[in-house]
Amino acid sequence: MPKAKCLWCRRRNAVRGIQQLDLQLAVRRDDYTVGSGTTSIYLNGPFFNPNARVLHSSSDFNSSNPTLGLRYRTVKDLMLRASYGASFLPPSFSQLAAQPSSLFAALSDPRRGGETFSAPVISGGNPNLAARKIPPALEAGLVFEPRFIEGLRLALDAYRIGKRNNIAFLGVPVILANEALFPGRVTRGPAPGGTDPFPTVGHITAINASLANITKLHTEGYDLTFEYHTPSFRYGRFDLFALGTLIQKFEQQLAFNTLFVDNVDNVNNNGPLKHRANAALTWKLRGWSVGWATRYFGSYLQLGPPTTTLLNFVARQGSTSIPSQTYHDVWASYKFAGRTGNAPARLSRRD
Repeated sequence: MPKAKCLWCRRRNAVRGIQQLDLQLAVRRDDYTVGSGTTSIYLNGPFFNPNARVLHSSSDFNSSNPTLGLRYRTVKDLMLRASYGASFLPPSFSQLAAQPSSLFAALSDPRRGGETFSAPVISGGNPNLAARKIPPALEAGLVFEPRFIEGLRLALDAYRIGKRNNIAFLGVPVILANEALFPGRVTRGPAPGGTDPFPTVGHITAINASLANITKLHTEGYDLTFEYHTPSFRYGRFDLFALGTLIQKFEQQLAFNTLFVDNVDNVNNNGPLKHRANAALTWKLRGWSVGWATRYFGSYLQLGPPTTTLLNFVARQGSTSIPSQTYHDVWASYKFAGRTGNAPARLSRRD
């Protein structure tokens, strides 16, 4: 009777075209306090500044970010999943650690007709940095688990992520050429007046070239996952897993007010590889476990043009790119009966 009653409940609550529908709404709150300070100071040499001080600071960051998740099945074998959420990333200790000013010579002041001057320049971290905002990112995918092949699971996911307030250095020439856009970065003395060629523009006395929130990033890609677990037979059980990643774009602004550059396969600019994959096959029978794993890294640009002018790297390699690489690991282990809790004897080889 209870079983029949349960079946009646299922039929009553059934909705045509919906096998499963899960909705998730969450909010995450983050609060950080990061203490930082000067990490190094010049005691001599061309950058020595006798007036440099050791600096200390404390920075607070907080953010509340929502996430919306969805899982939906029209049939038992196929599931659609998606998520939409924002997040943030606070600056690291080194990015917040201000460095004492160093004396730089032979700088050019565009507001005073290209007049050359020397002035202390603050570099390194900036305790006034803002957290990097990651606007709502969209991830969606399909999961296929066919009933006619027990233990098989295929998943395809796509994502699109953007970041703003990325942290980068402001070069001194950029600051001087765009002084109005960076208030407080250039310190000037009083206007000289009188017969000075630029009577209303004071001489530069200091420049703050520390890190700033000035760049953005956009990335898109796909992940494909394959899993298959066989039933346990007389001759053992097999487990197969594979994951492949394709990054479609990784567009970055490398400096203030510059065009976006797609750095896919440009690892020297901290860009990711376009193609990556790994797979593993394991066989288990009683105390035995034997496995093989492989990792694949697609071809990528090496150090040289167009990133730099180091042509000698290209000459030695014979190409502007590094060929794709595949690594293999194999292992075998045996767990002796009656030794539960102890590590099994293991033999492995890597190539």
